Amino acid sequence: MNGLTDDGQGTPADAILELWEQYKVSSDLRLRDRLVFALSPIVTCVVDRWREQIPAARDDDDFVVCGLEALIDAMDSYDPVDEMTLEQFAWSRVSAELRSRARRDRAAIYGPLAAVAGVGV
Repeated sequence: MNGLTDDGQGTPADAILELWEQYKVSSDLRLRDRLVFALSPIVTCVVDRWREQIPAARDDDDFVVCGLEALIDAMDSYDPVDEMTLEQFAWSRVSAELRSRARRDRAAIYGPLAAVAGVGV
């Protein structure tokens, strides 16, 4: 079990959405922390997929932190009216932020045209 529901009813996605709704109403940081904990596997999965794009001079942990920050931003800007689940929205936001971070880091390490030319990939 995911530890989000006590009654065993519903899906983990339902429990996450319910927890997000409670967080949006209360702005309770403990609820936000529970959401981050529940959704953090998204960050590690995206970092694993982007591992080849991470410049050798950077540590994976830097990208995990960047992904966690993007995850928190995604939770704050999520709108359930859109036709995406919170998990889908978080995945797309984390992935986009890590892609931007990898491009910025390549440009900083190899020069401004590195990201365009594919140097250091």
